[in-house]
Amino acid sequence: MKLGTRLLRDGVIGLSELEAALRAQVLYGGRLGTNLIELGFLDVDTVGHFLALALEAPEATRERFEQTPASALERFGGELARAHSAFPLGPEPGSDRFAIAVLDPTEVTKSALLSEALDQPVVLYAAAEMRLFFFLEKHFGIEREVRYIRTGGPPREQGQIERRRIQGAPRVVRVEPRRTRSGNIETVDAEIEPVVATPALTVRDLDEITAAMEAARHRDQIGSALVSYAPGRIDAIAVLLIRDQIAMGWCAFSRHGSDAEAVGQLSLPLGELSTLKLCYDANEVYWGPPPTKDAPLERELGATLGIPDRPERTLVVPVAVRDRVVNLIYALSSQFDAETRAQLAMLANRAGDAYMRLIRGFKVNG
Repeated sequence: MKLGTRLLRDGVIGLSELEAALRAQVLYGGRLGTNLIELGFLDVDTVGHFLALALEAPEATRERFEQTPASALERFGGELARAHSAFPLGPEPGSDRFAIAVLDPTEVTKSALLSEALDQPVVLYAAAEMRLFFFLEKHFGIEREVRYIRTGGPPREQGQIERRRIQGAPRVVRVEPRRTRSGNIETVDAEIEPVVATPALTVRDLDEITAAMEAARHRDQIGSALVSYAPGRIDAIAVLLIRDQIAMGWCAFSRHGSDAEAVGQLSLPLGELSTLKLCYDANEVYWGPPPTKDAPLERELGATLGIPDRPERTLVVPVAVRDRVVNLIYALSSQFDAETRAQLAMLANRAGDAYMRLIRGFKVNG
């Protein structure tokens, strides 16, 4: 039984809350339970409990995570934890099996691989995504994506890991804006590793890119399609996720090469004046020079994309869903002609349409 179905059946959430969480899942990724927590509808304990019921698996509670003996952590090791997004809980009481917390304990292949690696039978526990990632970082240093550690949300795991701070000069970004359908302004309707495209020798056909977005079954396919426009056309592009007044790194391409980890860890506030803020606030395409003389954010973005010089002009295009900006497309090039600007604006509109199709599909099938 799916988690959403179980929660509805037991009256834990209503249909409107489920639809809101499914919509957020399409736009921002993560599991359904994570989005329910971030929206303030449920806490981590409730999600973990009902996830275990839905999957008919034992529950990896906070207490069970905290009781993991040091010997189990050492035996399991960070390499195995990273490879399988799995956390050791230690010997299973009254059994010869080794208990392990995972996102989906019904994965037979994962169970077999972990059993082989430990040379011991295993039992898989169901863990809420947010809780699992917290403890993987705490004990093995496996960094969470920015989306899992944003501040200002509903209840999180207790404890704080001082590492990534929201700042004005990090490394890479994600995008999400879009406006009218006329020349300078565009409008749109608007689990996961950062995507960094490698330079390609051929220019991808525009019809092929739009077809890929129309056929997309996951948000990452939309982001990859947007990024695939750049090779052979422009110097660099970054697609940023917009949430809680923060632009977070998602997908990027640079003909000079770019760092996937840097892209994924980027967290840029939209409060300070920048091309991103101007595009986001107006939900319109921005084409022009940085609005400030120093342009620290623009300089940092360019450096992350392998272009250290301060850009004379940048193009920022919003991707919107129902007039709400969800991505920003930040593009750099030695020159942008009117056709290139129009094409990126059109692709942003198509991306918004693709998001809406996914959202409707989630409402029907979720």
